[in-house]
Amino acid sequence: MKPKPISEDDVRKQYEMVKAGLGEFEYKPRIMLVQDEATARGVIAQLKSGGTFDALARLYSSAPSAARGGALDWISFKAPPVAGKTQGIPLAVAQAMTGMKKGMLAANPIAADGRWYVVQLDDVRATVVPEYESVKPMLRRMLEAREVERAAESLVKDLLAKAKVE
Repeated sequence: MKPKPISEDDVRKQYEMVKAGLGEFEYKPRIMLVQDEATARGVIAQLKSGGTFDALARLYSSAPSAARGGALDWISFKAPPVAGKTQGIPLAVAQAMTGMKKGMLAANPIAADGRWYVVQLDDVRATVVPEYESVKPMLRRMLEAREVERAAESLVKDLLAKAKVE
């Protein structure tokens, strides 16, 4: 394997690309991914009658964040949201979040990609962009890992192309 070295310029370009994708605000959502609309409506009814998002997410959600009570990390994207530029959040969910206020529960389930989401917005704040020097090591490691993965994939393809099956 021969991964290409990651230059300072590569790291700087990655930083600028990430920075360019950030919006004016950061959102701290809780999300439940449920099987169907009826379940989603039932969960919303339970939330409105005093149930906690944390407990219900652990019980009903199939999202990876279920174990954390549906809590996601802070995310930021430009508004209005555009498909593919919402940091992995389905477009319909991102669109709903931009219209919500801190502490608000989406009144209705949100359908996206054949799935149903229950969304609560825990907090909203102005986007905080970390200084380049503070994120540079993390960006470098990410780019190096990506390059090792690319080099390994290339090696496997080359080996498969040269392999002789008898």
